[in-house]
Amino acid sequence: MDKRQLLTSFIIVYFDLLNKIKKQSENNSEFDMFYKKNIMLKKTNVKMFVRVWYEHMTIPYHTHIMSGNVEHIFSDEVVNNFSKKNHCDMVKYLGRLKEKYDSTDTSVVKDILQQVQQLTQLSYNYFNIA
Repeated sequence: MDKRQLLTSFIIVYFDLLNKIKKQSENNSEFDMFYKKNIMLKKTNVKMFVRVWYEHMTIPYHTHIMSGNVEHIFSDEVVNNFSKKNHCDMVKYLGRLKEKYDSTDTSVVKDILQQVQQLTQLSYNYFNIA
């Protein structure tokens, strides 16, 4: 895949993940605002999504994500790290999913984890392609 294809795939998976989180967020107005901001940013700065994911998810947590370590991915450490940086609200919403982890259907959690892994791998490939 070339960079353009990687970016396109990343955006498709990212927005699919947002839609799944939106379904789980029970009409949360804060998440709805985050979602709308993402839609607007998609029209103006699409590369920002892959860059932010790479810098704030892939680089520090690649091993945990790819090994499927759900507890670490949704840990307070990760969520707080992003909250302090005010960069990736996505992690905050993943953290909220963790709060609902026990009551959320296992297939939904597995699907979300798989998408987080896909996004991580796509962003890794995007920034490490020759």
